[in-house]
Amino acid sequence: MKNMRAFKVVYKGPTNTRGSRVIITDLRFKVKTVISYNYEMNDVGDMAEVWLKKLGITIKYQAENANEGYILLTDDFTTQIIRIGE
Repeated sequence: MKNMRAFKVVYKGPTNTRGSRVIITDLRFKVKTVISYNYEMNDVGDMAEVWLKKLGITIKYQAENANEGYILLTDDFTTQIIRIGE
C-alpha cells in the first residue's frame, strides 16, 4: 500500500472583519494556511487543489469529509505549505 500525505480543507464563513476563507491543514506536518474564498470557483476542494498546485503539489485523490470539507491526498512529502495564520 502506498503512503500518502493528507490535507484537510474546510470553509470558514465571513465575520464582521474578515471575508469567507478556506483553511488548508497539512495533517502530516501540522501546519495550516488560510486562503481567500474564490467565488468564481464555489468549491473549497477545487480552490485548495488550485492553490496547492501553484506550490508544486499535485493532488492525486480527493475525499469528502462528511460536513467538514475535504481530504486531499498527494505523494509529495517535501513541498511545504506556507503558514499564513487564521
